[in-house]
Amino acid sequence: MSGRSSPRPRLALIRVNERLGVHPFLRETNVSGVYPALGVAYLAGAAREAGFPVTLVDAHALDSSHDAAVATVAGSAPSLVGLTSTTFNWPVVAEVARRLKRALPAVPVAIGGPQLSVYPQECMTEPAVDVAVVGEGEEPLVELLERVESGAPLDGVAGTLARIDGEVMRAPDRPPVADLDRLPLPALDLLPLRRYRSLTLPRPFVSMVTSRGCPFRCRHCSQAFVGGCHREHGVERVLEEMERAVKTLGAREIVFFDETFTLNRGRVLALCAGVLERGIATRWNVRTRADRLDDELLKAMRDAGCASIHVGIEAGAERVRELMRKPLDLDRAARALDTARRLGMETRGYFMLGYPGETRAEVEETIRLSAELPLDWASYTVAVALPATDLYREALESGRYRDDYWRDYTLQRPVGPPGYASPDLGAEELEAALARAYRSFYLRPRAVAGKLTSARLWRQLPTTIATAVGLLAQRRRGA
Repeated sequence: MSGRSSPRPRLALIRVNERLGVHPFLRETNVSGVYPALGVAYLAGAAREAGFPVTLVDAHALDSSHDAAVATVAGSAPSLVGLTSTTFNWPVVAEVARRLKRALPAVPVAIGGPQLSVYPQECMTEPAVDVAVVGEGEEPLVELLERVESGAPLDGVAGTLARIDGEVMRAPDRPPVADLDRLPLPALDLLPLRRYRSLTLPRPFVSMVTSRGCPFRCRHCSQAFVGGCHREHGVERVLEEMERAVKTLGAREIVFFDETFTLNRGRVLALCAGVLERGIATRWNVRTRADRLDDELLKAMRDAGCASIHVGIEAGAERVRELMRKPLDLDRAARALDTARRLGMETRGYFMLGYPGETRAEVEETIRLSAELPLDWASYTVAVALPATDLYREALESGRYRDDYWRDYTLQRPVGPPGYASPDLGAEELEAALARAYRSFYLRPRAVAGKLTSARLWRQLPTTIATAVGLLAQRRRGA
């Protein structure tokens, strides 16, 4: 027997409402919907597995004010509060941390997420932050809760920085979790699943990841620097999580957010066989590279419920893809996408406009290619030099950016936007190209006819309309 006579420390986790101060470069990312807060759900699952009670507040899904989220957390009487942050939403997270500290001055505030892995020391200049978690957070969080329970100081936990008597102490780094299967299932049951919505998904849906990290090194992507080395969940673990999503949580679709879902072809084939064997009847969709698909794999995925394939094509010109460090056989990609459509799966392509070194003619080539490929949906962004990417470091080293914009942004200094990544094409020109790309893709007669004859669209129409109305209302409130 443990002999405990008092309740264990309670953890409170918050996903902040990003609408209350979102960075302008993220304006378009919330258009398609609001997805489950998978990161904090993993943290909640780890804490709960270790025996600690958890309160989880997804203020973004609930569209809650900062004060409402803080009040909910304060009402749960937590012993430790955790938040997660990207670089973009760091000012919002810092503001919520300050409000938490005013409401609960004796409760330590710990923050993790990609931003803390990129700028940990800078984030610790925010006085409301007591602990910064660098890298994956499940194991450090449990150790922090154990420290709170025993009354021990919070410094010295591997993978963290802690403020002790006003001084920031950095512990040794913690390696990424080698065996992902030892992590508990994310606590999706603590999330408001009925509040998540997407223009193209039935409700309720859940999100999953079956791997972490990425073996590729695209110059514009920060995944290699904040995601750790590539690791995979075993097939049985993935099947267990899928089964729970359908049978316990009532998911009508599963969104796999792996960087490259089909990287390990044999594992995907085994997973598809397991889905059929267990009778897991739900739709699912994946993100992957188009050159990691073939006819046999696509048919197995379709038979096991895969309804949609998302691929990053990025650019029409081979020269630009080489600049990105993303070689891709376009003929092979087109064949794979065509096969997917013939098998009844929807296809979505992602494209980037204005990559450094890209010419105006090459921008137009990307727009033309996107309309020619066998795609049902296309998404476009203007290239931005994100923190911890080769693209950003090269912009600093070359003098294109005179100041370290993202560091100044983290320090919450008044800074103007760094501008888009392209030194050759202006912001207005790129915004016009972005609008032109969407018009040229979605206003084609073939695209319009395809949407009108899509059985999936008509099944989803009530949900799509309700989601669109809700998202537009939220965007007006946040404007």
